Amino acid sequence: MPPNNIQSHSDFEPVEQIPLNKHSIYSKVDKMIEGMNVGSVLEVGCGSGRYLEHLKELGWQITGIDIQNKGKDFIHIIDVENGFELGQKFDLILACEVIEHIIDTEYFLENLSKHLKENGRLIISTPNLLFWVNRFVMLAGFKPFFAYADFHVRMFIWKELSKKLLRYFSIETIKGSHIGIGRNRNLIVGTLASYIGDFLPKLSAHFIVQLRPLDQNMDQITS
Repeated sequence: MPPNNIQSHSDFEPVEQIPLNKHSIYSKVDKMIEGMNVGSVLEVGCGSGRYLEHLKELGWQITGIDIQNKGKDFIHIIDVENGFELGQKFDLILACEVIEHIIDTEYFLENLSKHLKENGRLIISTPNLLFWVNRFVMLAGFKPFFAYADFHVRMFIWKELSKKLLRYFSIETIKGSHIGIGRNRNLIVGTLASYIGDFLPKLSAHFIVQLRPLDQNMDQITS
């Protein structure tokens, strides 16, 4: 039988072994939250919980959700596809590389919004189907990188993703993971690719989006 948790898929093991400071997503999340006041944080799809443990060292009060628990007392075993209710709101919510696994994305985003404090922040990441490399790869008749996978049920372009997000949140910042390879593969080239990704997020391998509750008066980034 197939594994009942995407985190147990063999393709995910190397990802868990990438140092956080070289991780294409978490290294960007670190920079996004640098200026935030320390408070409560929820990570949805936290896997082993290693990033939450990193945040705990910085003073954050950590809570995680995943569909299996690798022996960590701060991780709740929940299939978020069915919704979730933790009985509290959080200053920061992370959902990195999760939404592409969700069938009912509207319900998922609604649940995230209900758990976010009035002045809280949500950071979501997901692969970009129109990553510049994918545009040529698909034109040549091959499957795209990152976005296409057996365990993904959704693939996103920015126009579609932003439309969904703006129903529940205001978009503050959009960054890209990298425009070629990550820093874990080549430190020099990966650092440059990561830097350019921040300026060309819609051509990058992954979208990394920082949001706040919808009722705040913020400019909307849609184009």
